[in-house]
Amino acid sequence: MEKRRESLKSIQINPKHKFSYLAVSFCSVIVVLFLIVPAVYSRSQEATSKAVVTINNAALRLYPALNSQVISELPLGISLDVLEASGEWLKVRLPPRSDGTIIVGYVHKTMVEIQKERSPSVPREKNRARFQVEIFGGYSPVSPSDLNMRARFDVADNDFYSDGWYDWQKSRGDISSWDKGVTGTIEEITRILPYGLRLRYQATDRFSLSLGLISFSKTQTSTMKTIYEAVWAGTWNTTQETAFSPYTLYVKGILPMVGIHYCTRSHPVSFEGSVAAGPLFSKCGFNFDQETEYIGDWGFSSSWGSKIQSDGTGTGVAVDGALRANLEFSDMAGFFVEGGYSYKNVNRVKGSGSSESDYQNSDGEYDYQDEEWEGEWGIKEITRTYDWGSRKYQYPSCSWKTAPQPELPIRAFVLNLSGFQIRLGLFFKF
Repeated sequence: MEKRRESLKSIQINPKHKFSYLAVSFCSVIVVLFLIVPAVYSRSQEATSKAVVTINNAALRLYPALNSQVISELPLGISLDVLEASGEWLKVRLPPRSDGTIIVGYVHKTMVEIQKERSPSVPREKNRARFQVEIFGGYSPVSPSDLNMRARFDVADNDFYSDGWYDWQKSRGDISSWDKGVTGTIEEITRILPYGLRLRYQATDRFSLSLGLISFSKTQTSTMKTIYEAVWAGTWNTTQETAFSPYTLYVKGILPMVGIHYCTRSHPVSFEGSVAAGPLFSKCGFNFDQETEYIGDWGFSSSWGSKIQSDGTGTGVAVDGALRANLEFSDMAGFFVEGGYSYKNVNRVKGSGSSESDYQNSDGEYDYQDEEWEGEWGIKEITRTYDWGSRKYQYPSCSWKTAPQPELPIRAFVLNLSGFQIRLGLFFKF
């Protein structure tokens, strides 16, 4: 066999968080706009009521005091705009003169009769929409490290066993040379795509309450194959092919959320901040098929494989904080962009699992084993020991043997799906 050298490829499964920087930048822009817009859209002081002078030559004074300078004498019956009240005095505005001059001063309450009316800056809204329905979808980079730990364990364990065995055989002089080739990689879960529905009630001009339901689901399926080719001292050649096909990690979740929102009252663009919280009902797990085929050119062959599946469910807590920009394209509908951080954590997961394994060779040997289990998920620590060395691993499991010695987790399994998020959506008022 012609000797083949390939560059060894290390299996690296690093979460990708490049979208986190986009989320942070978005939130920074929203914060700046959220602080600036109220000042830009602030309105000048308007009259809140009218007052009619009830005596002739009523004194209009410069300040709210009887010894203050009289700046004008008001005729009986003239109507004044009341700007504000100060004790027994009213700050009023006279009707504009012919040359456009406007006079503002103070008049004593005993000289006028106040006539209440609605401020022109707050028009009466007979049928103002109080409810709002929102639909949205988004993106959130996450790193459920305890769940992803399972993928790292299976890759590392396979490499330690196979690489170690071939190195050990070479050190004994049984193998003169061996090569390894790798295609594919086992991928981790690095993102989720939440989507949902929210109902809001406008409690005041600035504040609203919401009740929402958010869902997400992410299944990461990948394949990886390693091929070992060896030349034995007796000039025999062997080929060993191991494949993870497929290898699947998954997470699912449903979040009922209650929130409070503070919004600026500017149109057609407005900005708001919100906080929402609720329970997180989640499910997670992994499953994979691992098949190995070993072929020797002297007529011997063998194969072995395993199938493992484990699923878990748990309830945790979710808290969202977000800033948002709204754009109304009609009186009853609009579009929004929302960004913020979402804390989603489950500290206790329970579930079940199963495994099947088999071995057979060209000499007619065959073996099959299967197993089922259930229990609370935790992080298990084991040590693999072979003739060529030993290695310690940690990985998530809900299988705990009771004999010959009881197995105990070194710590609890945590499903952490926290991360920055961006959402886009539509809202409809009614």
